[in-house]
Amino acid sequence: MVLISQDIGLAFVMPLALPVVERDPLIEVEHFKGDLLEVMLRASSDFYLNHPEIRGRMDKIVDRVAAALDKLDFIDFDTTSEVLDDALASFRAHRSS
Repeated sequence: MVLISQDIGLAFVMPLALPVVERDPLIEVEHFKGDLLEVMLRASSDFYLNHPEIRGRMDKIVDRVAAALDKLDFIDFDTTSEVLDDALASFRAHRSS
């Protein structure tokens, strides 16, 4: 998670993290539910431009986030949705980059 958050070795670590968030988009790795997805969504736009297959898989994960959030209790929902809203906006902005 630290490597992804610092955009280090993304070509190597993102393919390892993808199956994890595909299985459970809101998996909690360190701090809160969805923390791994949050750092993946914030990866550099250049990375996503150069790896369209990973971008496509992330798009499919993003499509499932709302349903996953609905399954959380209100405390986890508040924390996770607040952080993911901003990260999702950043990820969606990559399309227009």
